[in-house]
Amino acid sequence: MGATFPAVCHGLWILSWRSLFNLRKGLFWLALVIAQPLLAWLALPDQYPEAFLDWTLKLYVALMIPIYCLIAAGGMIRDEAQSGTLPYLVTRPVSRARLYLGKFLCQWVWIQVGLTLNSLLLTLVGLTKQIPELPAFLLFLLLTQALIATAFAALSALLGLISPKYVLLGIVYGFVVEIGIGQIPTNINVISISRHSHTLLANLPSIQSQFHWSPSGTFWSVAALLALTAVFLIAGAVLFSMREYSQASEEKN
Repeated sequence: MGATFPAVCHGLWILSWRSLFNLRKGLFWLALVIAQPLLAWLALPDQYPEAFLDWTLKLYVALMIPIYCLIAAGGMIRDEAQSGTLPYLVTRPVSRARLYLGKFLCQWVWIQVGLTLNSLLLTLVGLTKQIPELPAFLLFLLLTQALIATAFAALSALLGLISPKYVLLGIVYGFVVEIGIGQIPTNINVISISRHSHTLLANLPSIQSQFHWSPSGTFWSVAALLALTAVFLIAGAVLFSMREYSQASEEKN
């Protein structure tokens, strides 16, 4: 009899908790959370909301969040294969697709926790810099990053299955799709996650006026992000079900 999905997630959550909070990974995650707000506090001038928004949207949202997701979710399966724990997981009484989705869910929680702490610390920096409209700004930032981080994490997990050089693959994807196709003023830019973040964040008047982004089509951007996430997750689950990952193959790569 197969294990239920909640039971699978509970077991994976315990394993994720133990692996993430060893000293090496703990320091790594702490650096990811603290570094960006600390740099903002050191670099940004007081009472200059334009600089604060520019930093947040161009550095944090457009660059740091995708990198954060790529690092956190890209090695989701390959890290298990390299450590030799993947054979133990795949022999559990659960399908490989459900195992993959459960593993992603656990990783997604940690990503959202890390990014939420990042945003709270960045908002605290805004308070020290006397930036106005911070409550509304934080609300829009948290809602937007929750959606785009989910899509980026699902994409990163898929890239990690496709190649052990998923970081390089993610960089190429970023330049081609997020920067290249995302700037094309046609319907093809719907596949760009960053393009949808612009639409969502443009609902804040200060962002709309500074960056000249339009909030029209907000509903469709939310739907597109959810659809992209679903496509990436389904593709990852199918690929993980069909392809074998082992410690020996990872050592060869």
